[in-house]
Amino acid sequence: MNNELKNQVVNETTVETKTEKVSAGKSILRAMGYGSTYLVGQVGGGIGLGMVLSIIMGYKAAQQGITDRAKVTEMVVEKSASMTGPVVVIAAVITIAILAIFFSIRKEKMSDKINFHKASAKSIGVCAIVGIALNFITVAALISLPDNIIAGYGESASGIMNQNIVMSMLSTVIAAPIVEEIIFRGLIFDRLKKGMPTVVAAIISSILFGLAHGQIVWIIYAMILGFVLCYVYSKTGSIRTTIALHMGYNFTSTFIGALPISVPSVARYALAAVSVVVVAVVIVLYRNHMKREAEKTEIYVSTVAA
Repeated sequence: MNNELKNQVVNETTVETKTEKVSAGKSILRAMGYGSTYLVGQVGGGIGLGMVLSIIMGYKAAQQGITDRAKVTEMVVEKSASMTGPVVVIAAVITIAILAIFFSIRKEKMSDKINFHKASAKSIGVCAIVGIALNFITVAALISLPDNIIAGYGESASGIMNQNIVMSMLSTVIAAPIVEEIIFRGLIFDRLKKGMPTVVAAIISSILFGLAHGQIVWIIYAMILGFVLCYVYSKTGSIRTTIALHMGYNFTSTFIGALPISVPSVARYALAAVSVVVVAVVIVLYRNHMKREAEKTEIYVSTVAA
């Protein structure tokens, strides 16, 4: 009985390995394709809104008797700077629509392909808390940077922070985390790790995730956050947990940015210190939980084999 079970496991493992080797090249190409889909969505959202704004600003300029093309262009640019939120939402809708059409044509279930598998409420809640804690740590690191670097970061972030709270929540806390997790973890990272070591796949997808954020400070901390999200995804197998972590992270930035008062640096450092402890405790508890689950599985397998 034991030998039969052993041979069955070996045969299943061999078949799985062969399948992975055959599909490795295709998986990498698909990851590149999904990345292109995200790019198309972002560009499409920007261009679409830009065209609408050009028409509106052109009409307003005509009403005001403004005929200088440079002045009209300046009006469009100024208006565009305050429309970052709508661009994010439109881009997210375009990206998800493209993916939905693609999977529909292939007669595949989109929720399965993006690994939108069920996750426990406990896992989702813990990930959201970790996201909030990681943001406090990031903020403490940011205020420690030289003024010239922070100035550039603040200028880039102003387009998002200066929106009304509803649009900020809709774009930054809801739309961006959902579409970014679908693309960068659910599709790109998931496909890459089928053709290369998981760590290498995580590094590549995290670099792409960072570069997608444009500004140098955003690129750096988005890369680090991306690697953490890859780790969470690889452990849970569901983008629901990474979406929760990402939403918790972005919510904290949006909430702090919307406060009518400035949070003192000392308070931010204190929050960061507490956050480090929170993250450390979560990691320890999770490792202990996984160890107990592994022991249960080992006992179950031993019982079946006997």
